[in-house]
Amino acid sequence: MGHGRHFISSKKFIAAEGGIERIVWMPKELKDDVAERLNKTAKELYGIENFTDMVADETVTTDCEELLNWLTEKGHPVLGMEPLM
Repeated sequence: MGHGRHFISSKKFIAAEGGIERIVWMPKELKDDVAERLNKTAKELYGIENFTDMVADETVTTDCEELLNWLTEKGHPVLGMEPLM
């Protein structure tokens, strides 16, 4: 999906797919750049503090199986969402 950096923290970002709670991984440089705004949106919409601490990056893992284990450890909200088809 093409988008601007600022749109990632929008309340409308991937709203049809469940919103920003679907974000599980992003490059560290991007995550660091949008962290403040993304955390603010996650707090407003879902009451989640420090959401970006739950989002993995390349310093955490690039392996899907490890990612799932890490998301489980962090209690990421995507684990409670219906799968996308």
